[in-house]
Amino acid sequence: MKKRAPRKKSINFNFTPDAFPTDPGCYLMKDSRGKVIYAGKAKNLKRRLSYYFRSRRQYYKTKCMVPNIYDVEVILVNNETESLILENNLIKHYKPRYNSMLTQDDVGYPFIVLTGEEYPRLLPYRRNWSNRQWSESKGQEDGKRFGPYLNKAFRDAVMDLAIETFGLRICRTLPKRVCLRYRLKKCSGLCEGFVSPGEYDGAVNQAIELLEYRHTKILEKLRNQMVCCSNDQDFEEAARLRDRITIIEEFLEKQIVERDEKHDQDILYFGKSHVMLIEIKKGMVLKAGFFKLPEEADSLKRVSAFITARCSENPPGELIINICNDADALEKQIFSNTGTAVKITIPENGIKKDLLMLCKKNYEHRLKKG
Repeated sequence: MKKRAPRKKSINFNFTPDAFPTDPGCYLMKDSRGKVIYAGKAKNLKRRLSYYFRSRRQYYKTKCMVPNIYDVEVILVNNETESLILENNLIKHYKPRYNSMLTQDDVGYPFIVLTGEEYPRLLPYRRNWSNRQWSESKGQEDGKRFGPYLNKAFRDAVMDLAIETFGLRICRTLPKRVCLRYRLKKCSGLCEGFVSPGEYDGAVNQAIELLEYRHTKILEKLRNQMVCCSNDQDFEEAARLRDRITIIEEFLEKQIVERDEKHDQDILYFGKSHVMLIEIKKGMVLKAGFFKLPEEADSLKRVSAFITARCSENPPGELIINICNDADALEKQIFSNTGTAVKITIPENGIKKDLLMLCKKNYEHRLKKG
């Protein structure tokens, strides 16, 4: 007597490939109650999601999960680096039961920290770890963090590049005489006064520019130095500069989905009838939502009405938006209603502008999807 083949469970989510973009991003798979049961990332969201619903080659875990999927939400990002970092944070936030990463003791990504000392140093830093060098440094409240970086090796390479390129000190206390690092042209010799405090501050600012990805001018400067060394037949130094240029050009892709921020932020992109919301908790993108605006004749009144309702409970420290009639008046109204000060920003450039453009990108996808 033949054994009856196991019945296939029905698929409850109607996957339409054209409803999903080919952009990089993360996806959240939800059950019938709207609970996130799986979070993943993809270089190409459309292709990756097709695997779950169209491919015949699936792992057992995937076959068990797919029938429990009732909805799929995607969050678009700018590059693969952002998708990896965002996926990590989404898994930690939602703790989906089908994510095997839950078994890993993930303590976060590596950072670089600039100390708040009189003559600052660059040190390695990692969230939730014991950072002894950082804890022993002075002026921690004035310190500044850069990152995150995807792994310790890359972080260390970038940190060493910044230290050696700009001759920053690594000693805990300034010695009376220069060490071997000065003779190897890896330190500026601040301890013996070969550079002035003002010149050292300038070098620190250049290192900050590099670590903040504003390195176009630095590359130009390094290329000019390389040409000068080559013309002077200092080929060893020219080769050293060439290697530095190569490392900078292969620098980690810029990412904005995780930063070191002290307050929560809401990114709001308002269209004619809907608004896209990205929630950022202490610098980490964690949630996204697409909402229909209140029925108001005046578009600016609809913006104000949505923001007021949004901030009625647990308002964030800052709202980054694309349109507003009177930000000062709205800030005062929110404070009057909640007793909490909320800053409203309409950015023209910088990271906040990049975040707003990312929100716009997600808005356009959600509006197209319907």
